[in-house]
Amino acid sequence: MVSQNLSPRALLGFYHAKFRNEIAVQFAYRGAIAIWLLALVSAPVISLVVWTTIARENGGSAGGFTTGQYAAYFIAVMIVNNLTFTWIMWEMEWRVKNGFFSPVLLRPMHPIHNDLVQNLTFKGLTLVAMLPIAVLLAVVFGAEFDTGVWDAVAFVPVLVGAMAVRFLWEWTVSLAALWITRM
Repeated sequence: MVSQNLSPRALLGFYHAKFRNEIAVQFAYRGAIAIWLLALVSAPVISLVVWTTIARENGGSAGGFTTGQYAAYFIAVMIVNNLTFTWIMWEMEWRVKNGFFSPVLLRPMHPIHNDLVQNLTFKGLTLVAMLPIAVLLAVVFGAEFDTGVWDAVAFVPVLVGAMAVRFLWEWTVSLAALWITRM
């Protein structure tokens, strides 16, 4: 791989160009983004409606949690899931099966860089659409976020670490597609 010999400036230039290109690609497939966004939002919203309904039927709480606490939990789940999930295993299987991974290996940049930019771009674009939805849900369902400043400060590096661990783990495991037929 040539990428080990690249200067930090050249690597930053690559990432800048790749992010610009990937944003254009993502906007070209905005219908797919809308479908993925719907899928990412629907499961937590369904759970939110179910559990707040159960809590209301039980006098305002269920399992020791109020309707506002359920709202805060499922809104947080929606955001965290969006920022930590990845689809690389299925993508890698398709690339290997159809012969699209071999040419990627011949490029002067390690293939993980392309996948990382694609993943981060998707997360950024869907987060822009998801945050207004989260705010609307918080208002409609009366979310009670019981967090302090230090909770929020600690949340950011933990979230970034979770994103990194999940992406790297799934990317590494996805390489099994080189030897097995189904991922």
